[in-house]
Order: sequence, then structure tokens, then C-alpha cells
Amino acid sequence: MQFISDNLHFIDECAQSLAPIVEAYQRLRADLPPGSSQATIELIEAAERKADLDFVLGEFPKAVKQSLEGARRVAGIIRAMKHFTHPCGSEPRDVDLHLAIVATLEISRSEYHHVADAVTDFDARLPSVPCVIDEINQVILNRIVNAAHAIRDRIEQKGGRGTITISTRLIEDAAEIRIADTGGGIPEAVRSRIFEPFFTTKGAGQGTGQGLYLAQDIIVKHHGGSLRFETRIGYGTEFIITLPLTRPPHCHRIGRMREPHARAW
Repeated sequence: MQFISDNLHFIDECAQSLAPIVEAYQRLRADLPPGSSQATIELIEAAERKADLDFVLGEFPKAVKQSLEGARRVAGIIRAMKHFTHPCGSEPRDVDLHLAIVATLEISRSEYHHVADAVTDFDARLPSVPCVIDEINQVILNRIVNAAHAIRDRIEQKGGRGTITISTRLIEDAAEIRIADTGGGIPEAVRSRIFEPFFTTKGAGQGTGQGLYLAQDIIVKHHGGSLRFETRIGYGTEFIITLPLTRPPHCHRIGRMREPHARAW
């Protein structure tokens, strides 16, 4: 990707340097008096029409810039995948939560970008947080994907576009992560059950009801933190994760979360 990006940057520079030359030549041709080298002028005009020169001059720089943006996106996905899938073992390590969140947003982009914009609001004061980062990544991924599904369900009825907001705060001796969506909110009748194993509000075949149950186990039992939510019908839901800044005592290790699945591409 570095090789492709470097060559695209070179092509972009070439296009920018050639454009003034072509424009100068066109002005020179337009200033020639009638009858001057008429055969040559007609030959040039025919070549311009065949090459569709005006279209090329207008679209070529756009195509290069779009290619550069594509290369940047692919490189970002590769970096995110390397970070997201890097094995870190079962013991807590001091990690940069902001880097983990950005990587997880990149990995899950295909799940939300058609229905929602992702917004981050990070607290620069937040220090490294001791945690098992692959498990925290899975919790954040689960919340992002479910937020996208909640927004999708709402806009299917009302149209528009939603927002997923992820913010961090330093709260005394803990790190707080808030993941908010602009979906339809959680119905009051099921709020007391959403952390139950196998409970799901999704249709048959769309969810196993394990995501929030496993997320709570990871955050509470394995990291000594807390997981709660605030919701309003018609406005959305916000999940609040707190992680202590002191290394948690050894807790029961559970299997890695597998629901829901997010496509990187």
C-alpha cells in the first residue's frame, strides 16, 4: 500500500504540473490568427476531440484524489486489523483506549457507514488503562454493531441518517466509555432483561442474545468495572462502560465474544 500511495502521489504531482502547460498551449492556439498553420491546428483539434481533453482535464485529478483516499482507507483498515487481532494474552496490560476505539470503528465501518456517522469525543487526560484489550475490543465492537442495527431499524421507518457517538472521560480513578446511538431506544418492558443470557429483541436468526450478557461478564467480572445504559424511546440508547485505572484482581476468564460479526470490507 505504501508503494501504491507513493506512486499515486507522484501521479498527482505530475497532473498538477502538466495542467498549467496544457492551459498555456490552449491559450496560445486560441490567439493564433486565422490561417496560421491551419492544417496543424485542425490536427490538434481532432486529437483533442479524440482524447476528450476537457473531460480528462476535469476528471483526471478527481480520479487520482479518489484513488489516494482509497489507498488511505485500505491502509487504515490494515492497521486497524493488525491492532484489533494482535494477541495480547489473558493478563491485563496498559493500553491506549483511544487507539483501540479508532481501530474498532475502522473494522466495523461496513456495518454502520450506510446508516450512520461515527463521532468521537476523547478525553486527552485519559491515561493508559489496564485491561485485556482483545476483550474490550469485542465489547466495543458489539456495541457499535448493535447501535448500527438500532439506527437502521429506525431509519427504515422514518428515513434520514443516524449518529453513533463514542466518548471517553477520566472519572476519578476510572476510565469511562460512552457509546450512544440515535436509534429508537429500548422498550421499557424489556429493559430489565437485556443482560440476561439468550434474551434478544431481534428476529429469529438475527441474534443469539449473548452479546450484552458476555459484555457484562467481561466488564464486571473480568475487569472489575461496570456496564449500564440510559435510553429514551424515540431518541436512542447510551451504554456507559467504566474500567478501573488500577489493575483488577485475577477474575474468572470467559470465552471471547463472537456476537455479532462485523465485516472489515
